[in-house]
Amino acid sequence: MVNMLEATKVLARHLGEDELVVAGLGNPKFALFEARDRPRNFYVWNAMGMTASIGLGMAMAQPAKRVIVLQGDGCLLMNLGCLATEAWRAPKNFVHIVWDNRMYELTGKQPTATAGPADLARIAEGAGLRKVERVETLAAFEAVVQRAL
Repeated sequence: MVNMLEATKVLARHLGEDELVVAGLGNPKFALFEARDRPRNFYVWNAMGMTASIGLGMAMAQPAKRVIVLQGDGCLLMNLGCLATEAWRAPKNFVHIVWDNRMYELTGKQPTATAGPADLARIAEGAGLRKVERVETLAAFEAVVQRAL
């Protein structure tokens, strides 16, 4: 499993000045803050499940700027419908990264559905997303980041 903080640091090194980054509640926003706090980061508080919807709205409103969403598996599971909307609208400036650690880490490490049979990559493909990648190493994550940005 890829370490979220280390991967976020890799992403931060590849960010230019114009990319907007939306980080979901919990560890994604803490990792982004530690890796590279900057004015173009938007930290989501108290809106479980809404990170991707917020980022998608930003991407549609600002088509000249790349918008990157960082969220955990628990957050995405709270609003799986956002994947269908992402596929339907398909903004070219939108990148959605999900950190799947198979648990709600900050509230006691309770397992999420991905600790069982749920497969977020397959769900995303089923929703119609065409570019879905799963990575297991930091090097693979960096390669995906380079392609996406």
